[in-house]
Amino acid sequence: MIPNAVCFSNLIWVGTAAIFRNSVGFYETYIIKIFLKVRVPIFLSQLHSSKKVFKTI
Repeated sequence: MIPNAVCFSNLIWVGTAAIFRNSVGFYETYIIKIFLKVRVPIFLSQLHSSKKVFKTI
């Protein structure tokens, strides 16, 4: 009985660890997507404004 309980608790632990790791990976990709969505337009607008500055020079 005791070995089964230990095995079961190990299974639960491994399962929660896997779920946690997957959710962390999901949130990381989500954060990276938001970061890219926010940063890329800012970066492009900065490039555009710097081109204008170079043209005026």
